[in-house]
Amino acid sequence: TDNTAEDIRFTTKGDKLYITVLAWPNEAINVRALAKGLATISTIRFLGSDEKIIWEQKDKALMINVPKHKVGKHAFVFEVTR
Repeated sequence: TDNTAEDIRFTTKGDKLYITVLAWPNEAINVRALAKGLATISTIRFLGSDEKIIWEQKDKALMINVPKHKVGKHAFVFEVTR
C-alpha cells in the first residue's frame, strides 16, 4: 500500500466527525484542520476499542496519541464529538 498515516479523510454523521487514518501511525496523528480555534472538541474515541484516547488541541494541529492496540488492518477511525 502507498498510504501513510498522513493520509487522513473526514466524514460526518449528525453531530459526529469521523477521522479516518489510512495507515497505522508510528507517532501521534496530527490533524491540522482541527487546530485550536478552528474546532471545538469534547471527546475522541477510537472505533472498535474501549481504550481511552489521549489528545490535545494545539495551535497548529489536533494531536491524537497513537492507541496502544491496533484495531483492524486497513483504516483506523476516530470519532470526534464536538
